Amino acid sequence: METPREYYYTYYSYEEWGRGYIGSRGCKCLPEDDVKYFGSFSDRTFKPTHKIILKDDYATRKEALIDEIILQKYYNVVENPHFVNKSYQTSTGFS
Repeated sequence: METPREYYYTYYSYEEWGRGYIGSRGCKCLPEDDVKYFGSFSDRTFKPTHKIILKDDYATRKEALIDEIILQKYYNVVENPHFVNKSYQTSTGFS
């Protein structure tokens, strides 16, 4: 039996007229089929209903994490009130 492949992607989840969250993820399903996952945010008032896959062709989890860091810093997600991210991803070894 073939070992299932893991897919890695970056995403933006958001409330329709509210805040958003930038993250990355690895899953055994295709990213477009990973419809129930909206992020590992701790703000319980954040109720995302939409998710955009930003990029989904990473070969490794580390590559996705590097892009997550770049996106979070570019959009200044910790300081920007549009985002619920409370901290920047800093480790490419975290999974």
